Amino acid sequence: MNTPYQVPAWFFGFDIGMEILYACIAALITYQAYRVYRISAEQSIKHLAIGFGFISVSYIIWAGVNSFIFATIGN
Repeated sequence: MNTPYQVPAWFFGFDIGMEILYACIAALITYQAYRVYRISAEQSIKHLAIGFGFISVSYIIWAGVNSFIFATIGN
């Protein structure tokens, strides 16, 4: 059976871990930007916080997709 990816199995675990790390970093940036927004009430800072929030959510979703693929075709 053909698999959609031709990469070593250990790479999926490393990739998923890095995506979770990136999601945590983006979430921390979101939190800090929101704190600055609450102090300054500038709309551009609010948009920055929302943007990094979406980036964080996208990394979490991508890690979930890769986890599903790894569980499905892993071994």
